[in-house]
Amino acid sequence: MVDWQVILHDDRKVKEKIIVNEPTREIAEFFGIKNDLNQEKLVKERTAASFEEYAGLSRSFPLKVEIENRFLWDRYFIESNYKENETLDFLINESDIIKFSIKIPGVIKSTCDGIKQGDAVVWKITDQKKPVIGVEALVPNGFNIALIILGIGFMLAIFYLINSIVKVNRIIEEEYSLDNIESLSSDRNQKKQDEGMANIYSLSDINDENIFQSEDKGD
Repeated sequence: MVDWQVILHDDRKVKEKIIVNEPTREIAEFFGIKNDLNQEKLVKERTAASFEEYAGLSRSFPLKVEIENRFLWDRYFIESNYKENETLDFLINESDIIKFSIKIPGVIKSTCDGIKQGDAVVWKITDQKKPVIGVEALVPNGFNIALIILGIGFMLAIFYLINSIVKVNRIIEEEYSLDNIESLSSDRNQKKQDEGMANIYSLSDINDENIFQSEDKGD
């Protein structure tokens, strides 16, 4: 059996991985690998920068991919585009079953003839049946989402700073307003007046004592 995987990563790179269990000499030679008769598994991997680049690679799986770009996510429409394909035709002839899977780091909204297994959809291809491959998926745009989160955090920080400044200004206005200054000034004047009256009363008491003392001496 052949396990043919197409994996979309968060950075939009596409990785292809072909795993052949118990490969024949012909399969090994097809992939340009020296075959060891004791080899139980053959693994062939390659990476493309995007689905567009992957489609341009020789011997890639025949897929038609349309992408609708949005700010927070991208919508992917992936479907089979069966045509003469050297690798697919060769592997179908050399093996009983090809298990083809597409793995997507997002929300798989719908599939056609495939079986969902987590974030992957799997199809089985034989020489008698080539199923219709179809996937509609939403893939989050991590970079833009991170920008929004940072922007919200920055705005919250600015709001908190402005709110703190407003509170400080309110406290300053309440403490040093003209009404408070006049009140404080009035309190000071009243205190001075009270102290002045206290001094007058004190002097009066002293004078009274002097008068009484003078009268005592006169007697």
